[in-house]
Amino acid sequence: MSFGLNTVSAIAVLDLRQVLLQLGAITTDALPALGLTDTQLLDPEQAHLPIQEQRIDESHFLKLWQLAAAYAPLPHIGLLIGQHYQAESRGLLANWLFQCDTLQQSLEVFIKHIPLMNPSERWHYSTDAQNVRLYIAFDADRQYPPAAIERSMSTLLVWCQELTGKPVPISEVTFSNSKPGYQASLTDTFGKQITYNHPYNSILLPRSYLAEKILTRNPYIEAVMQEKASHILTALQQDNDLVVRIQAIIRNNLNAPPDIHALAKALGLSRATLYRQLKNRGTNYSTIVTDIQKVQAKKWLLEGESINAISIDLGFADSSAFYKAFKRWYGITPTEFRNE
Repeated sequence: MSFGLNTVSAIAVLDLRQVLLQLGAITTDALPALGLTDTQLLDPEQAHLPIQEQRIDESHFLKLWQLAAAYAPLPHIGLLIGQHYQAESRGLLANWLFQCDTLQQSLEVFIKHIPLMNPSERWHYSTDAQNVRLYIAFDADRQYPPAAIERSMSTLLVWCQELTGKPVPISEVTFSNSKPGYQASLTDTFGKQITYNHPYNSILLPRSYLAEKILTRNPYIEAVMQEKASHILTALQQDNDLVVRIQAIIRNNLNAPPDIHALAKALGLSRATLYRQLKNRGTNYSTIVTDIQKVQAKKWLLEGESINAISIDLGFADSSAFYKAFKRWYGITPTEFRNE
């Protein structure tokens, strides 16, 4: 089974689309032009799988989040989406959490297996004698808006209450973004102890809360969920293995990436086989090169490298070509990005 690179849970995409339709952020008539109909989103080769096990390209998920963030009538839309809870819209990972023994076990399963939902979302936690702090971030190059962070944090609170049957005793919440105009909505959701412009997004809870028992614990269903999750994660890892090797070759030769023929030879594959394997993973050589260039360009600009040096190191003919590429990627010039 191959799902392709940069895929997310199909049910997460479809649920987000449905909520945005309900909130008026998008309309049914606009879906075809946006590329967001079922036919455009779902892969026919996965039709034999339950929707909870299907995958959709992450670009569609990002598009929905960008549409959500751009919907001016509801600046707090991330919170509204996070508080939208329907048991039938739970995906594989969410269903697994409801079969665990304690909240701590559920959190550990969630953090370890978050790629089942979205490989670009990162959670971890730290503890001391009294507290547990949960941290969340998205991969920087994916450009998820703050609304997606707010949605994930508020959804976690909803899940914790559903899992344990008890209110979540929040001690503190931090956000990396500045204080928004809808601060009152954030206070209603997370309480008064909120800090903005913080180095990270986090939720602080009493450590004792982790010992709470899960109301819907079922060891048999837990084992079934774990097995299904293992199969999907294995398939996702296999999709990534070839690309990881290609990425390493590109990074070692970024100023002059090998052409497709040389790359295929280095991998011990024919050009046709390499092309087919990348196509089966939902990507191609040019896209992989560009993704690396995009990330490195931002990194080197932030580190103070000259634009001329970056242009050369990324394999561009001159700085003008780099300028045009950067503007195409991010909508602003390298100079504008550096001055932000």
